[in-house]
Amino acid sequence: MAIEQAALPGIGEIEAWQIPADQNTFLRFIGGIWHFARRKPLGFFCGLTVIVFAIFGDLVPVTADMTYGLAKEALHPFGINLSAKMVIDGAACSPVPCLATSVAKYSFDQNHLRDRLQGHSSKYILGTDNLGRDIFSRLMYGARVSVVVPFGAVMISETIGATIGITSGYYGGWYDKVMQQVVNIFQSLPALVVFITVFGILKSGLWQMILVIGLFQGPIASRVIRGQVFSIMSSPFIESARVIGANDRRIMVRYVLPNVFALIILGSTIRLGGVVLLEATLSFLGFGLPPPFPSWGQMLSIQGCEYMRTAPGLAIYPGIAIAIIVFSYNLFGDALRDVLDPRLRGSR
Repeated sequence: MAIEQAALPGIGEIEAWQIPADQNTFLRFIGGIWHFARRKPLGFFCGLTVIVFAIFGDLVPVTADMTYGLAKEALHPFGINLSAKMVIDGAACSPVPCLATSVAKYSFDQNHLRDRLQGHSSKYILGTDNLGRDIFSRLMYGARVSVVVPFGAVMISETIGATIGITSGYYGGWYDKVMQQVVNIFQSLPALVVFITVFGILKSGLWQMILVIGLFQGPIASRVIRGQVFSIMSSPFIESARVIGANDRRIMVRYVLPNVFALIILGSTIRLGGVVLLEATLSFLGFGLPPPFPSWGQMLSIQGCEYMRTAPGLAIYPGIAIAIIVFSYNLFGDALRDVLDPRLRGSR
């Protein structure tokens, strides 16, 4: 008597299988945050500090207006005219974050020449610079640069690094050798010299800094991801996916990427502090955002060095702000690694 064998399900049917959730997603998210706060209180506090800086560095109005302008130009040749005018708190003409506008008492370029180089007072919390501009207000506006540039550059670099690392580790062979030679070239280049040369030719600006830093650091970020992919490729579930008919793209997206995603997040948080220091260095050397829009490195360079003895606060306050945000990025990334990395979950 022959025994009929059931046909194996296809890859689409298998991936559609779902394990019933035993707890609400929102509750699990809150529980994960509470677990992280209990295990790593200092890392949790640094994460809150990063969130505060991210709030003051809000780029939503400027990004929305820029997206609207690009969409209007792209659709105009097709006869589609976006005639409605977008008005977002004056963001169309001024690269100013909304929350900094509401919290700061003065504008970043508002001069009070009669109050030059003033100290602490009820009118000026942290005093004024050589042109009578409020230091506290300029620090609030400068937070945008120290948040937008690291997050934008790291997002670009991690996307490029994940693409190169996953494809190199998956395909191997000649493709891996070629890509690793490209990575070696990027690693051998002196980063600061390259950035100074590029910004000297193309002129410096917010979006230029994000693109150039992100593109340069992308191949370098692929090394760690590539090594992790090599270990994943020897896993049984990769062979099982191939047996049931999954193609290369599906395996990389549905099986390899989720297993390296935690590594990508950890690398991103650790790399943020380095990008902040790099942006501050470029601004200090005069290759950051052009005046009068402030950045913390620019405030150290222009006013801080010249008036160090007469008004030391011009250098101290931007330096403290840079130190706090770099310390918060690094400690938050380290704590996140200890929690997410399975090899370190038992550490204290």
